[in-house]
Amino acid sequence: MKKRSFVQRISLRASAHDVYEALMDSKKHEKLTGSAATISRKVGGKFSVYDGYAVGKNITLKADELIVQS
Repeated sequence: MKKRSFVQRISLRASAHDVYEALMDSKKHEKLTGSAATISRKVGGKFSVYDGYAVGKNITLKADELIVQS
């Protein structure tokens, strides 16, 4: 499979803290998506979401502000 890079920007009616937690907390992510998630909260840590469909690692994390993953 050919790999591609992308940037996604969206606007939500939620606090930055709530969005960050929904994306970076394994249990909250599972509740949001209905699929298995294992997410490290550390730079360099790995993540696996959507029952293993999407995997990668954390490049840059700034709580409630920025998530950069590969």
